[in-house]
Formats: sequence, structure tokens, C-alpha cells
Amino acid sequence: MGSHTPQYGSLHEFKKDDVFRNTLKVHPSVQFVIHSGSVYYNNESQNVENSHTPDGHINLYELNVNLDNRSYPIKIGYDLLMEAGKILFKEGLKGNCLVIADNNTSIFYDELRSSLDSNNINSTLTVVDSGENSKSLAQLKKLYSHCIKAKLDRQSFIIALGGGVIGDLAGYVSATYLRGIDFIQIPT
Repeated sequence: MGSHTPQYGSLHEFKKDDVFRNTLKVHPSVQFVIHSGSVYYNNESQNVENSHTPDGHINLYELNVNLDNRSYPIKIGYDLLMEAGKILFKEGLKGNCLVIADNNTSIFYDELRSSLDSNNINSTLTVVDSGENSKSLAQLKKLYSHCIKAKLDRQSFIIALGGGVIGDLAGYVSATYLRGIDFIQIPT
């Protein structure tokens, strides 16, 4: 979240010239943008650079995507990798998980694993080559094999450690393995 590149929700244009001095693309019904540690939501800014309160509690900004029975929250914070296990445990996730990363994002796994371990979440890492070439049936087959080796069941979940190709692959595998298991996206 500390990067200066905006991350955004969809492909509809939304003018925020007074904030960004350019046109960003976000979904008009959600209207949020994450930029330089701040969340701009419904034309108001909330700083997320300090995601912990003075007494040590995690301070998360939450957006809910309302899709009837397929609704889900988006939790936004800053520098929260060490808190990921606690956050996931509070959401009711436990047991085994498969972390899918690429050559670039796998460097963050040790910190994530420590957080997951301390919350009794067993994780297994699988690393795929970075880039669009990883979007293939051969890679998909390997990821299904890793799911089996990691002993994922219907209560298990998959974490995408990264965005882009990693998010696409992990999202597809989680949606199709055992007719769908939970999916967590941790963009870097």
C-alpha cells in the first residue's frame, strides 16, 4: 500500500483531478482508490499509513462488495503482512492453506508464514514463474497437484501473494478446486 501507483477497482472513469491531477478508473458504485497510503472513498480521504491504534489493535478500513449471497469484504491497511494470520483467523479461516506467489513476491512468504503459524494456520508455498506465460493449463495442473499435496479440503483456502497473474491463477484455482474454496488476495 505504500507505493505511489494507484490501485483501483474497475474500468469506469472517475475524475479526481483535485486529488491526483489525472483521470483514474474505478467502479462508479464503489468509488474508491488506494493511493500513497490513503483510501479515497465516496469523495472522502482516510489515511491508512498507520494501521495500528496506540494500544496495538489493528486498524483496518473495510469496504463491502454487496453481491447478495456472494458478498465479501475488502480490508485495507498499511504494512499488515505480520497481522495477516490474526486477521484471517478472526474471519474464521483456519486449517491448511496454499500460498501462491511468483519469483518476485515469494520473498514476502517468510513474514506471512510466521503470522499464519502463530495463528495455527498451516501454509504451503508454491512459486510460479512471473509473467503472463504462467497462465496455462500446464501451470493449472501443477497448482491442482500442489493443492492435493498441501492437503487442502473444503475448509481450506488459497492466498494469492501478489496481484496480476498471481491473483488470476490463485483466483481460478480456488474457484474450481473442490468446487470452490476460500480465496484471499494479498497484493504486494
